[in-house]
Amino acid sequence: MATRHVYLVRHGAADPFGTLTDVGERQSELVGKRLAGLPIDSVRHSPLPRAAHSARIVGAALPGAVVREAPELGDHIPHVPVDVPPSWAALFDGYVAPRKPRTRAAVPTP
Repeated sequence: MATRHVYLVRHGAADPFGTLTDVGERQSELVGKRLAGLPIDSVRHSPLPRAAHSARIVGAALPGAVVREAPELGDHIPHVPVDVPPSWAALFDGYVAPRKPRTRAAVPTP
């Protein structure tokens, strides 16, 4: 059976709005250079924009590597408050409050 290696890398430094900073871009470039000599054929990232940006930068250093979003890698939080205090907004960056389930209207029977 073939051996597989999984390398876990967190996205580069981001600003409070989730955009990679110059430092975060440089961090991603350095990770790409570090991994460039390894037989990596796939880079998966979460749906968050900062993770996608980091993955594209890393993937550019890996010849032939496919960069793809993997929704199962998304950050998860058990509850997002409806009214988030402004001082907490960055904590919930990228998360959406769950929608209320729709109720079906009663259908009269003939």
